[in-house]
Order: sequence, then structure tokens, then C-alpha cells
Amino acid sequence: MKQVISIEIECGELTCASARFNFCRFFGKTRFGQTSVCLLFRDKTGNEIELQQNEIDFSLRCQQCLSQGKQA
Repeated sequence: MKQVISIEIECGELTCASARFNFCRFFGKTRFGQTSVCLLFRDKTGNEIELQQNEIDFSLRCQQCLSQGKQA
């Protein structure tokens, strides 16, 4: 059986933070705080997705998050 679950998150349009230091609750760090990851979505091998940084050092939302997102 398949089911659809909706999860509400607070984030920026393209970033994991809606404001400075206000990150999505599924934003995480690995490798002793050196790597930003998405704790909600996984890659094809089941690993956490590493997030890219934009020019002002905010973590960009992963592609799965961007494609699933709908504004409330």
C-alpha cells in the first residue's frame, strides 16, 4: 500500500534557511560540522544528500525538496 504524507517545513525559496540562523528542521551537519546535509531526503544509495552553498554561504535546498515543495 502506498500513502502520501505531507510535511510542512519553513525554508527560503531556494535555501534551507527562511532567515539568518532559522533553518529547516531537516537541515543537518555531518563530518564534524563541515558538511551540510538534508535529513529528510536521501540519494539513490540511501545516503544523506550533501547540500551546496550559495554565494552568501546559505545552504541551497536539494533538488528533491525543490521539486516537492508547494507554498502554503
